[in-house]
Amino acid sequence: MSSLLVAAIDFGSTFSGYAFSFLHDYKRDPLKISTNTWSAGVGQLMTAKTSTCVLFDSAQKFHSFGFEAEEKYSNLALDDKHHDWYYFRRFKMMLYDKMGLTRESLIEDDKGKKMEAMKVFSAAIGYLRNHLLSTCEKQLTDIEDSDIRWVLTVPAIWSDPSKQFMREAAEKVGICGDKLVIALEPEAASIYCMHLPVKKDSENSTFRVFKSGSKYMVVDAGGGTIDITVHEVQDNGTLKELHKANGGNWGGTKVDSFFRSLLASIVGNDVIEAFTTDHKYDYLELLRDFEIKKRTIHPHLAEKVTFKVPINLLETFREVNPGKNIKAVVTSNARFKNQLTWTGDKIRMEANLTKTLFDESCKKIINHMHQLFRHPNVKDVSSILLVGGFAESPMLQEAVREAFRNRKVIVPQDAGLAVLKGAVLYGHQPMTISARSMSSLLVAAIDFGTTFSGYAFSFLHDYKRDPLKISANSWNAGIGHLVTLKTSTCVLFDAAGNFHSFGFEAEEKYSDLALDEMHHNWYYFRRFKMMLYDKTELKRETLIEDDKGKKMEAMKVFSAAIGYLKEHLHSTCKRQLTDIEDSDITWVLTVPAIWTDPSKQFMREAAEKVGISRDRLVIALEPEAASLYCMHLPVHKDSENSTFGVFKSGSKYMVVDAGGGTIDITVHEVQNDRTLKEIYKANGGDWGGTKVDASFKRLLAFIVGNDVIDAFNTNHRYDYLELLRDFEVKKRTIKPNLTEKVTFKVPTTLLQTFHEMHPGSNIKDVVTSNVRFKNQLTWTGDKLRMEAQLTKALFDESCKKIVDHMHQLFRHPSVKDVSSILLVGGFAESPMLQEAVREAFSEIKVIVPQDAGLAVLKGAVLYGHQPKAISGRVCKFTYGVGTMIPFNSTIHPQSKKITLNGVDLCRDKFSIHVRVGQLVKVGEPQVKQGYSVTTPDSTTISFGIYTSNDKEPTYTTDVGCTRLGTLTLDMPNTSKGKNRGADVYMTFSGTEIIVTAVDQNDPKRIVATNVDFLG
Repeated sequence: MSSLLVAAIDFGSTFSGYAFSFLHDYKRDPLKISTNTWSAGVGQLMTAKTSTCVLFDSAQKFHSFGFEAEEKYSNLALDDKHHDWYYFRRFKMMLYDKMGLTRESLIEDDKGKKMEAMKVFSAAIGYLRNHLLSTCEKQLTDIEDSDIRWVLTVPAIWSDPSKQFMREAAEKVGICGDKLVIALEPEAASIYCMHLPVKKDSENSTFRVFKSGSKYMVVDAGGGTIDITVHEVQDNGTLKELHKANGGNWGGTKVDSFFRSLLASIVGNDVIEAFTTDHKYDYLELLRDFEIKKRTIHPHLAEKVTFKVPINLLETFREVNPGKNIKAVVTSNARFKNQLTWTGDKIRMEANLTKTLFDESCKKIINHMHQLFRHPNVKDVSSILLVGGFAESPMLQEAVREAFRNRKVIVPQDAGLAVLKGAVLYGHQPMTISARSMSSLLVAAIDFGTTFSGYAFSFLHDYKRDPLKISANSWNAGIGHLVTLKTSTCVLFDAAGNFHSFGFEAEEKYSDLALDEMHHNWYYFRRFKMMLYDKTELKRETLIEDDKGKKMEAMKVFSAAIGYLKEHLHSTCKRQLTDIEDSDITWVLTVPAIWTDPSKQFMREAAEKVGISRDRLVIALEPEAASLYCMHLPVHKDSENSTFGVFKSGSKYMVVDAGGGTIDITVHEVQNDRTLKEIYKANGGDWGGTKVDASFKRLLAFIVGNDVIDAFNTNHRYDYLELLRDFEVKKRTIKPNLTEKVTFKVPTTLLQTFHEMHPGSNIKDVVTSNVRFKNQLTWTGDKLRMEAQLTKALFDESCKKIVDHMHQLFRHPSVKDVSSILLVGGFAESPMLQEAVREAFSEIKVIVPQDAGLAVLKGAVLYGHQPKAISGRVCKFTYGVGTMIPFNSTIHPQSKKITLNGVDLCRDKFSIHVRVGQLVKVGEPQVKQGYSVTTPDSTTISFGIYTSNDKEPTYTTDVGCTRLGTLTLDMPNTSKGKNRGADVYMTFSGTEIIVTAVDQNDPKRIVATNVDFLG
């Protein structure tokens, strides 16, 4: 039986959130998906996601998550009590293509302190889970854990270890493995968009692109990664992947990185670093202000963009550069002549300069998409579904549309929620065998993002009536009580290593500690998810560093985050259904599709550690979840209930899941059965929204110097965090057509730090003398003002990387015919990314759902309800095991010869199970291989599991081969000596690798298997 509620958590690099849908609502209306409204930032901004920040106290006890963590940490920094706290921000990117990822992997917090990544991720997920449960309980007070299916979204381009890491982090916070589904963000967004109506004459038509047989590319543009998949709608309405998930780290954070670098080019990296260290509050406020600002930047922007500059940054500049005037620095910088002015606390950038901030990110995305469209399986895809938070950026949307004018680019109205809501739909439609046999009353999805995390859930009865009736929690944090649907991916532990809080609460607590100078021994993790991104040698014991460099076991951090989200979601659901049991809930934990298998296992084990049963946990790939979600979303046409036309059968579209950390890209084709088939392997990179933040931080460092930023970050933690949060909010307002100057409030402590480190220097003179910022940036008092052009330039790196990667993808034969781009993820909500994608792919339809940032989360819920929605995937690697075969001197090198019991064997032979680029059918084992014991007394058969980028690797030692983990078969009965073996069935078509085995001597006996990617 299906779950009563599907709760999806979209854990984004920059922003996270959750959504949920009750089964009865889903059945009536799949799109009846509830999301939380988060409050934070100046002006009481209400958003559907919250910042992916986690705060731990000095004892590594979780304190808060999201905006709450940002606020708390900022307050701590104001009182200079944040030093021992652990503040993690946009940590999801650590899971993107991270090598050596283990359960014990450590990540560094905002100040370089290390903590276990698992603990940070678990705390973030746990917070979102608990918040989601609390929200659900408002609707159904008697809901039990067993009634909920959780969906946790991940980029499709994430490695398997990263996905496992997310799953384990979720399990650590009480999301039972059998109730958790990991949804690929592009797939979730694709599923979501398939349910979206277009306004036509009929009432119930869906997106035309999603008709049976249609193929489309889903571009899930998040803050960190661009996650792209290509789907084909099957006859039964499910989606078949036509190309392996792909993408890169070209998400919205690339714009942030460029903005920071722009600031650094003005005042100098030393000033930026000192400002970051000594004026944490103002620094965070500056980042939050930019986060809001960048979302308003659009291609048609003509007015100057104004940024508020904290006064402390000017002071830091003066301290680092005695005698210099910031205004003179800007004026003397030829790069910014007539482009940027800095007056008082205002940096004003001309529109052209502001929009260039998106160039790099958009270019990377578009170039990658072009490469995809050259692939034989993708070239006939005529639609692009643009989802994800970054997909909401007019800059990315325009870039994609401009680059692919001959293709239909679809951007759902709620592109940033496409993955989140698609995860909910995915949660209602789980694909695994165990999920099919579940009796889940509730699907609960946790989207553990790099920057923001959240959860969503959907009750089975709601899902059956209305699949989009997905509930997501509303988080409150930040100045002005900003309400968003995701909270910051931040985990806080106290000095004793006890979990204190997650999300905004962790940020707030850590900030308060910093204000009182009591944070030094606390552990604060933010944006720690990225440690799982393609991490090599990921182990259960992997350590991560917190905000100040203190180390903690990553498993502990991730589990705490997942546990918090799990408990929060559970509390929310119980408000609606008080008697819901754990066995009634299917948990869906989203992970990037580009994550490695070890990362997936790490996430799974982290989730299991917090009470999420293995058989109730589903790992959802973020792009897939977004794709599912977008399949349910309407577009604005003549009728009210039709869904995206891009999801018609046979349509192909690219899902770009742009999160805060990673850009997860997959390409889907809609099958005749309405399932989605991946037509190109998951891909992407760490180009999410945090790159924009990084650009902004570099820009500040360029102005005042890195030494000033470092000192400001260390000595004024509260102000530093406030500056980042202000920028995070600000950057969301940046649009490509922005012409007005963007104003940032500058904390006074930053200027103080500048003056202390640069006695006699004047920050205004430093800015004025910097030719880069001439007529582009001004600094007066506590206000930094940037011209629109300079402001938008912060998005350039991220957008360029995303667009470039997308261009590369569209060159692939399987992708080049994709006509739609689905831009989802938190970063997909950035107008800059949207415009960049549209401009780069003007001939392709770029779709950005209205809630693109929630597409993965809600799509994960849908995925939990409908696991069969994805019918086919493309292998990202060649998978196999290392084994030994009889030695043949004519073909085997002597170096491979080994003699056992008098028999000459060839070692290190790569026994291929599936090949890179191979289309595999979901739910069916791809290969059967027989293996035997090597000695009469052997009680186990153990193999190394390997991956290769080559289709025909010969030996496991070949270049490009990587040991992924270990497969162990239990063979305890030695009575038959060497005449013992097992037939091994390996399934690579799911979001995780599944291995089963039977005894060759007794086919009825199931051989116990253990696959360990984290050993």
